[in-house]
Amino acid sequence: MLFPKRFSCFSRNIGTHRQNRNIFWNGCKQYQVPRSLSIKQAPSPQQFDGETSDLYARVFSQHYDENGPWKKMVNAAEVVLQNNNAPKILDLATGPGEPGTLLAKRFPEGKILLTDISPDMVEKATEMVSKNGIKNATVKVMDAQDLNGIDNDSIDVVTCCYGFMFCPEPEKAFAEVSRVLKPGGFLIGTVWVRLPFMIMLKNIMESVLGKTPPPPPINPLSMAEKGLVENLVESADMEIVDSMEGEYSFAFGTEPGSDPELAFKLVTLPTRSTLIDLAEESIPNAFEIAKTAYERELKTEMYCKLQTNGGIVTKPNCFKMFVAKRR
Repeated sequence: MLFPKRFSCFSRNIGTHRQNRNIFWNGCKQYQVPRSLSIKQAPSPQQFDGETSDLYARVFSQHYDENGPWKKMVNAAEVVLQNNNAPKILDLATGPGEPGTLLAKRFPEGKILLTDISPDMVEKATEMVSKNGIKNATVKVMDAQDLNGIDNDSIDVVTCCYGFMFCPEPEKAFAEVSRVLKPGGFLIGTVWVRLPFMIMLKNIMESVLGKTPPPPPINPLSMAEKGLVENLVESADMEIVDSMEGEYSFAFGTEPGSDPELAFKLVTLPTRSTLIDLAEESIPNAFEIAKTAYERELKTEMYCKLQTNGGIVTKPNCFKMFVAKRR
């Protein structure tokens, strides 16, 4: 193992307990998803703008959890960079600004570039960098599949937290990462393995559509297939040097004074654009059907637990973090 015990507190043999197929996971059984849909069906930048970006910022805050990915990604960067106190780090799909902001704080002599395909997300990340008084970070709109403007062999570490899963052609993103990394440079990435509330969302959308729904336009589990990340890394002339899994729950709408509809909005966020289209084109009461199904699912307590203020706490979500080295 590349990392000490303090880092790999959730370390396990990746993938041995999962079947080799693309899935939604409900904790009891697996819902198969056609690979052609789950990988190639990807959102446009506009799907991360406007109110959607505000909702994603709410989800974003969950990753600060003690068992979440960001502290682990910073720890991994410390390990792989060793005595390099002035690294060049590229953060892909930074959203509202992490883990790029934490990395900029940890390596004040380094140069950190935070990027995202969504202009609204880049605006939020710029605000975060400014609010934290960070001087060694810049923020740009950039597509992970086309890192034009970044020189070959110029980056020490690339980070990407829950971002590759949204790329229409992830092989291009991994190839671009390999291109900009210095020989011997590292990619530190995370992908979702299990999200219990996604099977709840599947059930909700089945009520709306009256049939088994396709994968959502924003599919956080599109990289969950066993061996997929490993194959993408290998095809980009990199090799995985370590990996681990971790778990943490989401708390949606549990803060005092939260919008009582917030938890529902966050659970249905991956299918928000679909519900809007359905309401406008074919099922005028799509949101009402979804809300009724959501309330019915809450009563089962299979995927989350309802709080007294109307918020919810999900069953633990599982993510995988991997560290790959450019050959």
